[in-house]
Amino acid sequence: MDGSTYVFDEVGSRRETPLLFIVAEWVSDRPLTFQLWLRQDTDVTVTVDPGGLCVAFGLEGLLRQEAERVVAALVLCACIVDDTRALVVDRHLPDDGDAWRRYSRSNAVALPRVPDLLLDAGKRIQIGRESWLRDPRGRATGDET
Repeated sequence: MDGSTYVFDEVGSRRETPLLFIVAEWVSDRPLTFQLWLRQDTDVTVTVDPGGLCVAFGLEGLLRQEAERVVAALVLCACIVDDTRALVVDRHLPDDGDAWRRYSRSNAVALPRVPDLLLDAGKRIQIGRESWLRDPRGRATGDET
């Protein structure tokens, strides 16, 4: 990538934009979605809910080593940021993560399920029994192929 900042609209048209436009979108009442590029052909889709309470990272299609690097970076960031409420790595999101959003807003709400990885507000890390992070042969996406 060339280091420029681009915005894509709903139909995929790309235009260069100043960083202030992105900041204005960040504080709007709509989700903000962007991509972080690991390599020229590999990216992570990031979606920030309005208000920034929940940030979702799409790891689909990443190789195992790439997914592990992203998860390690997320755990490091979550541990450093004092007001992190939770970090959840879960490849099973039947409700698009709504149950995890409720959990992050109030840790009094019961866990919806045991995820692949959970870092709670007390910075305790739990790795699920069936997590791909435990299995040295496991795939990041949960694919069988």
